[in-house]
Amino acid sequence: PVLVLAGARIVYGVRAGFVRWVGVAITMAGILLIATEGEPARILELQINKGDFFAFLSAAIYAAFTLALRKKPPLSAMAFFLGVALAALVSSAPMMLVEAWLGAAIWPGWQGLMVLLYVAVFTSIIGQICWIRAVEIIGPGRAGVFQNLVPVFGAISSVVVLREAFHWHHAASLGL
Repeated sequence: PVLVLAGARIVYGVRAGFVRWVGVAITMAGILLIATEGEPARILELQINKGDFFAFLSAAIYAAFTLALRKKPPLSAMAFFLGVALAALVSSAPMMLVEAWLGAAIWPGWQGLMVLLYVAVFTSIIGQICWIRAVEIIGPGRAGVFQNLVPVFGAISSVVVLREAFHWHHAASLGL
């Protein structure tokens, strides 16, 4: 959300008001709390690794996608998503075929197929179509704020589905 907000300012000149920046500060406090497991002084011990870089890169690419939606062709969200999905299929299929040919492909079992089906239907198809439509209706800057709900639903899912432990710092971070 912070990257979308900053990008909306840079690309489209959309100014964020004081309340949005307060929201950004509260969000960043929540991230700090969860990253340090409730002990903010531990921030000095954290090290940035390759995974952190790729997570940031992913967020930056998704922010760029969200900002670009403002200029998308006048298609329905479903038609636009179909085009994006087909482009993803065409661009990823060659490497999948190379992995399979080299014997390096890891094929999912029954549980993996169920997870794949869930991700494909709910987060990819339904979630993305709703996201594209939301950006059409309220714009990328305002829609970006709702990305703050992703960790909330992720945490709920990890506790319910994966039986992960839930601690006070999780609740406080989600509250922020």
